[in-house]
Amino acid sequence: MRKAGVYKSDEGAVFQVDIVCPHMGCELTWNPDERSRNCPCHSSRFDYDTCSTFV
Repeated sequence: MRKAGVYKSDEGAVFQVDIVCPHMGCELTWNPDERSRNCPCHSSRFDYDTCSTFV
């Protein structure tokens, strides 16, 4: 079984997201200030609802 993250937007939409970095396989951590998922291995930041990397 694999872990998943859950995020609820201000509008009430619920998103289930993979918490594993697609680049290095590290477990992503939640950053509530930026509303992003961050990789502790190489500092990439990801949107809460996709695997898109923040620019």
